[in-house]
Amino acid sequence: MTFAQIRDRLPAMPPLTRRAKRLTGILGGLLLAYLAVLVFQNREARLYFQNMQAENPARYLDEIRKADGFDAYLDQFVRLRGYTDFQPQIPPFLVGRWTLKDAPERVAMGFVFSDCINPMVLEGGAIILQTEGNPQTIPVDYRIAGHDVYMRSDEFGLIKIGLVSYASGIDHLELVPPGHSEKQYAYLCGN
Repeated sequence: MTFAQIRDRLPAMPPLTRRAKRLTGILGGLLLAYLAVLVFQNREARLYFQNMQAENPARYLDEIRKADGFDAYLDQFVRLRGYTDFQPQIPPFLVGRWTLKDAPERVAMGFVFSDCINPMVLEGGAIILQTEGNPQTIPVDYRIAGHDVYMRSDEFGLIKIGLVSYASGIDHLELVPPGHSEKQYAYLCGN
């Protein structure tokens, strides 16, 4: 059976009334107006973020982090701050005291351990580890590749830090710290 034969067997559609034509025209016009508003708002939002990126990069990165999550933030952070090469300045999201655990822990987003058992401090151009009660300061440089941070030290070589993030923040870090032979899980901690 051909298309023409099928078409001939279908019942004829009644012609559109004036009212139906008018309603179709109104709906089509409203749809076009709505699409024009969306295009305009999209353009304005893009310009707003371009201006914010140029005038206030820290706020721009914060907005990206809140809206699109940590992974999108990290991509923009690397692009804006140039962590594709090693540098002594620590990425700000790593600054702090971290407690080292032998196994991953399930904690709520933003949870900070009150105790710092086995602490590791990341600051400036150094990692500070507590080894047998004595702090050991190791100078390091930082580089970001993909969604991992690499620390380089003359004494211990290259140390890979895996960033485990959910939504807009870091849940924990995964690394083999200097002086350890097994992977450790680092969580932010208090005193």
